[in-house]
Amino acid sequence: MSKRNFMKKMIFFAVLFFSLCLNRSASSNEIAEIYKQIDKITAENDIGKAIILLNTLDNKEICNFNGTLGPVTNFSLQLTIIQVLAHYKLINNVRQDSDMWSNLLSVKPENTKEILNLLNSTNPARRWLGLNKITQVEFSKIDQSIIEKLTSITQNDEYVIISRIPINQREGYPPLPGNTKNDFIAPLREKAHEILVKFGEEIPKDETNLYERGILNLKIYYSGNRKEVLYAIYRLAKDSKARLEITKQLSKADLNEKKMMQEFMWALENNINFNEITEKNHN
Repeated sequence: MSKRNFMKKMIFFAVLFFSLCLNRSASSNEIAEIYKQIDKITAENDIGKAIILLNTLDNKEICNFNGTLGPVTNFSLQLTIIQVLAHYKLINNVRQDSDMWSNLLSVKPENTKEILNLLNSTNPARRWLGLNKITQVEFSKIDQSIIEKLTSITQNDEYVIISRIPINQREGYPPLPGNTKNDFIAPLREKAHEILVKFGEEIPKDETNLYERGILNLKIYYSGNRKEVLYAIYRLAKDSKARLEITKQLSKADLNEKKMMQEFMWALENNINFNEITEKNHN
């Protein structure tokens, strides 16, 4: 199987997976439809449709934590699109236009000011685009301010999500059924670290900070997605360091956060069913 066909199959199965598991909330149908559009963009290598979808997602507010992964947001959907465009090397084919994403995609890799604007964006998809642009520039032409920003992203980027991580995966092959575990990942930190290593700038990763940020993100999502967050915590891998982080934060929680952290701990310690989570489960 060619690398191109392998990638298409992987994206197809990702779309299928999300279509099947995101079925509990009012936004699930909309998300499934967006993944279908991404799949079509992938099959057709259609940069025009990709830009239209990117601009459309700028005007949506999506947050869906179903399926124990994510959350899936308008930003994460945009990030998926950018990664598809990067994989098929379509990013550099975009011309500057009147819309936002055409302008962002057409930024020249050598334009330090615009690259820094991308890297400083609150949108992780834009930060990832900036990182991808940097990979197209020779190290000798990289400004020191870019190196400093890459270091900051490697150690502190806030985009930390729950994902399925392969266990004992053979390189170049998809994970076998059941050979995955749920845990936190930081895709932009990994990307920035890879770039720094390529440039000979070895910067240590801060795994503790990763889990601190992951739990903080769960706290942010908790108020509007309580059941989904608790179920996602329950499904975390038993050896995840997130479990230690929740224990530590519970011991330090003030009165305002104590109930929430008790619920996080309850989700860790009990065999729970999503549909059986009630307002009093933590007691």
